[in-house]
Amino acid sequence: MKNALFYVGVLVVMLLFSGCATKMPEYSVSVDNVLKLKEFENIKIGVEEFTSTAPNNMFYHGGRKDGFYCGSILIMHWVVTPHGESIEEFLQHAFEDELKTAGIYDKYSKIRIGVQIEGVDSSVKGNIFDHNISLQMTLKVFSTNGNFFKTYVIKDYSQSTYFGSVCDDLANSFTPFVRQLIGEIITNPEFPNLLK
Repeated sequence: MKNALFYVGVLVVMLLFSGCATKMPEYSVSVDNVLKLKEFENIKIGVEEFTSTAPNNMFYHGGRKDGFYCGSILIMHWVVTPHGESIEEFLQHAFEDELKTAGIYDKYSKIRIGVQIEGVDSSVKGNIFDHNISLQMTLKVFSTNGNFFKTYVIKDYSQSTYFGSVCDDLANSFTPFVRQLIGEIITNPEFPNLLK
């Protein structure tokens, strides 16, 4: 009997620490962002590689670049990108999609916009039935013309579901977060200076 309990205990610990992943949905463009970008219809924009210098951020927890950690000290769980791309690549492709939909993307343009992620944070607070998700990101947005600006994006979500689904909630919250992030970039008063 003791041996059976021991093996059941070992199995439970292995399951808790083995980890699993929830895929975030494909990115879909924001109508508001596309309409704002169409205001720059006489300019063609290219995209520089998006990078990250954020130390110890959630995107690299455990060395994994295709998502971020969502779980507790006992249950390891990941929220990952749809095709295994890094978070920076996911953000870059989303920005390119917005530019393409607005009709102003040119891969070979002399005017190229890039983003460097300087800080990242996420948190989940609450109880088993009601919880809040907070995503935050600090960005340096730059242009090949030498101009840049910094911005901070935060999005809070209130969920009223079983706490066990928090990683699903976080995965589904990432696309709206990215839409808001792109919106913050293109509506920033400094954005037109990047296009000169």
